[in-house]
Amino acid sequence: MRQDIPRCCKLLLRYPALMDEVKPCRRFITTLSHDMSSGAPLTAMHKTYLQTFCTVPAVVTRQQHDTEQARLRAQARPSADNKKWLKIQSAIYDAIH
Repeated sequence: MRQDIPRCCKLLLRYPALMDEVKPCRRFITTLSHDMSSGAPLTAMHKTYLQTFCTVPAVVTRQQHDTEQARLRAQARPSADNKKWLKIQSAIYDAIH
């Protein structure tokens, strides 16, 4: 199942009109951030998907807020885990901003 995700993303990027999910970013960003926390990279395909489907103002604002919250956590408690999440949230925000 997991190996079908890149194929599905490529199909949606090729034919964006096929996207029938009302809020395609929420699930994708959640899944992507958890994959990145396990060591997966933010690939060019991920960035393209984010730029294609996730640049609406509400998503950008939410991701900006999530990045700011991660920054505040990393400042308050500078653990490796908090720094990792700041890096992940920042990378996703940079891709859509």
